[in-house]
Amino acid sequence: MRRFVLLAAALLVPAFPAIAAELRLDVALTSGTHPEMRVVIRNLADVPILIPYGALIGSRFYSFRFRPFVTTPGGQNHELIDTGTPAAVGGRLDPLVVPLLPRASYAVEIPLTQFTVADTSENVETYIRKPGRLRVELDTRDAVCPLYGYPNPNMIQCWKGRLESNVLPLPPH
Repeated sequence: MRRFVLLAAALLVPAFPAIAAELRLDVALTSGTHPEMRVVIRNLADVPILIPYGALIGSRFYSFRFRPFVTTPGGQNHELIDTGTPAAVGGRLDPLVVPLLPRASYAVEIPLTQFTVADTSENVETYIRKPGRLRVELDTRDAVCPLYGYPNPNMIQCWKGRLESNVLPLPPH
């Protein structure tokens, strides 16, 4: 009887394979009267994964962990700051965790008017019409995935790591 109980307990411990190289981050710009930045994270692995993608602030606001950058031809990096996120939060922050099934993707489209360029006075729509490159970074190394189904731990691995997107030449065509 004891052997059976110990064997059953050993089978309940999930085994998480290393999947850091199995994710891809892409950035694109949409054209039209209201251009948007489209950020897509793809799970290329054969296992599901949880991505700690940001935070929900009440029912109207959100903050993503990805950070877009524009690099000028001279090599200067300028971070694009999301001005749609409140500067101070008077309530609670809920984690925005995206579960990705194998071969699934999650896309976010944010209006360019919601961004400003750090260290300059130009708006993003004007700034991206100049020569340069656009890329996005996602860093979840210090993120925490909440435990779902308490007191049982998550059966799906929470991804921790850093990704860099493709580099998009500017101005977009």
